[in-house]
Amino acid sequence: MPAPLKEEPILEATLRVMTERGYVGATTKLIAEEADIGEITLFRKFGTKDNLILEAMKREAAKLKEDVIYYTGDLKADITRFAYAYNALQQSRLKLMLTFAIEVMRHPELGGVIELPYQVMQAMCQVIERYQDEGQLKREEPFQQLTSLLGPILMFNILKTVKFQEMTQGVDVEAQVERFLNGCMLVDTHKT
Repeated sequence: MPAPLKEEPILEATLRVMTERGYVGATTKLIAEEADIGEITLFRKFGTKDNLILEAMKREAAKLKEDVIYYTGDLKADITRFAYAYNALQQSRLKLMLTFAIEVMRHPELGGVIELPYQVMQAMCQVIERYQDEGQLKREEPFQQLTSLLGPILMFNILKTVKFQEMTQGVDVEAQVERFLNGCMLVDTHKT
């Protein structure tokens, strides 16, 4: 009796091939080769390439929501965790994120995939909104506040990826968290 098929290596192979080849170039044949399984097995398990890509992205979103996006009552710790996780995600998946941003405009069938990063951002916004309700953060549109935290990290990583010579170090996540808290907190309670 054959061993049960493990999804994790298949989904990881899907993301690798999608990163390197884009949506059209990420054929099921290439994904199957990368995952070291037969293409028929891929179709039996996932049905279509679109389902496979969607499952791979769902896994990524679920990991983030479970491991990173939760409320603890410690504003600085929560914001710092979001920033470090976002930076780490970009270190490992920036090229994929940029590929999806371009590909979703060309391929409307990827519309369901783009919903997943939005759901992750919404979960972060819910934590931010809770801190706003508690009076620890200024009351403003939560998504706007979140982008003021994560936007500079994204921009720094994009510039570093295109190899600006002046950028020899990684983003200073701690400094970005401090800038965010200094600009968004109602009371300066994060310094001890």
